[in-house]
Amino acid sequence: MNEERFKTLMLRAKTFQGITDPEYWRGFQRGLRRLYHGENFGTEEEHRVWDGLVKERGELNRRQLGEGYRAGCHAGELRLTTNHSMSSYNLPVFVDAEDNPMDYTDGLKRLRAIMGWSRAELAEKCGVKPRTVDGWEGGKPVSGPALKALAGIVRRVNGENL
Repeated sequence: MNEERFKTLMLRAKTFQGITDPEYWRGFQRGLRRLYHGENFGTEEEHRVWDGLVKERGELNRRQLGEGYRAGCHAGELRLTTNHSMSSYNLPVFVDAEDNPMDYTDGLKRLRAIMGWSRAELAEKCGVKPRTVDGWEGGKPVSGPALKALAGIVRRVNGENL
């Protein structure tokens, strides 16, 4: 990640922090610093602690810090876009950091791995049943409102929207 992209994402995250989900965006900023500065930012123990917050089932704020931190650490690794040669009929495709297309199964699994979510947690965030996510990861198409929700989640993970 270059300095300009880092500064842009930090400014965006600071702006979003003042609007909604302040703990998520605070975690995102810390994760983004870790991504940009690498091991020179924080200790390995601090990284493990922040990374582990996503698994806490108690306090929502701590979980949001962890989700934001993980997203910041992986900003730009995964996108869902219609602006790609593999996108047809205006249907979005998952692409990696080098703009290589991924199939939905790999993209969904990568998204869940980045965020530390189970299939049930992704289903909840997309407003579908867990068996629907099972189907997506088994090759069934994502469509309708769930696709819109999924695109919003991916944009948020990349610091691109609220």
